[in-house]
Amino acid sequence: MGLYDEVSVAEGNKVKIPHPKTLYQTNSLDSAMRDLSIDKDGFISYNAEPERVISPLEFELYGEDHTGYHRKYLLSVIMNKIEAVWEKEDDGTYTEIYLNPGIKLAAKRMAHNMTPLHGRTSK
Repeated sequence: MGLYDEVSVAEGNKVKIPHPKTLYQTNSLDSAMRDLSIDKDGFISYNAEPERVISPLEFELYGEDHTGYHRKYLLSVIMNKIEAVWEKEDDGTYTEIYLNPGIKLAAKRMAHNMTPLHGRTSK
């Protein structure tokens, strides 16, 4: 059995991760049995070292939510701010749970700007 970091999650957080039954776990960080927290604003930090930067850009989070349903998440984190959350389904696919609205808007704008390029026909 390996060592895991434990993650508490604030209820009603803006990144839409359900409150855990007890704690979620991750082995994507240093697996030194550290405690981390996700606050209401979607920031993740080490409880003992809140200023320490979470360096992996993505990591997994798993465990039972408050209803007892086992969940697996993939989080995208930049400078301790959770930018995106996907839930891993039992069939191996991912469902988007949260995407930073700024990133979503930028992607939409980029797609809109590219549409005229794809609509052109060669003569």
